[in-house]
Amino acid sequence: MFRNFNKALEIDPDNVYVLGARGNIYLNLRKFEEALKDLNKVIDIEPKNAFGLRTRGGVYKYLKKYKESIPDLTKSLEIEPNNTWALGCRAESYTELSEYNKALKDLNQALQISPNDLYLLTTRLNLYKLIKKYEAALVDSNELMKCCPCAYHLGVRGNIYRLMGKYEKALKDLNQALEQDPKNEFALTVRGRLYGVLDKYEDALKDINNLLELKPNDVWALTNRGDVYRRQGKTDDALTDLNEALKIDPDHSFALRIRGMIFYSLKRHKDAISDLDKSLILGYDPDFKLKMLNLYHRMGLFV
Repeated sequence: MFRNFNKALEIDPDNVYVLGARGNIYLNLRKFEEALKDLNKVIDIEPKNAFGLRTRGGVYKYLKKYKESIPDLTKSLEIEPNNTWALGCRAESYTELSEYNKALKDLNQALQISPNDLYLLTTRLNLYKLIKKYEAALVDSNELMKCCPCAYHLGVRGNIYRLMGKYEKALKDLNQALEQDPKNEFALTVRGRLYGVLDKYEDALKDINNLLELKPNDVWALTNRGDVYRRQGKTDDALTDLNEALKIDPDHSFALRIRGMIFYSLKRHKDAISDLDKSLILGYDPDFKLKMLNLYHRMGLFV
């Protein structure tokens, strides 16, 4: 296909259709610099090319350049206001910038146009989860189950039940998901986490170790196992896993939180503050912030 595109562009270097199509393929292949080169040319030639604008906005989103993504997507939506992909993509960028109301507005509009779109339902579900509107997330999860009753979506619903504190329903969904697909990584992650919270440590470690056999460097698995070890009082084992998780992803908010709590229990207050402060900056969790302010107060820090 690239050969055909290249030949076409040798004949007509300014063919915006071919440039846009090749740029979109580069985006799907995650070759972002090549995509930008083609899409920039499209927009230089046709500044109001909606396809070029929204595709470039998507590239910027994947590059985590959210403030550059939104203007392109907005311009494209001024031309084609009902393009659900652009609305969903802009919603994701708004979410990353903590502009949750704008993100929700875009997703609601997109889902009015395409009510059964799995990408849009999943994106709105994740937003509801982020802002702790679990009942609304559950509604979207049930819609996903109607559209695609697979192990993954069972695991997603089980996770929402876990977050709601409905542990029996959570385990029912997670068990069913793992009966359908014993190697489902998401369901193993969530059930392992849930077993840890329920103090079923051996069950938790079984799930987490199974996951780590599938993905030895899975940050969530290492973090969850570290938390189980913490709960068991195995501090050295916990720190080994958490250090390894943070070596892979230094900005993992939950791993920083758990390690910070361990440092606090060891009276390593400077290390605890370093991890917990970073976790607060990276993660959206007002309840955790209040707990940390109380913790800092107990350490004699008035912030």
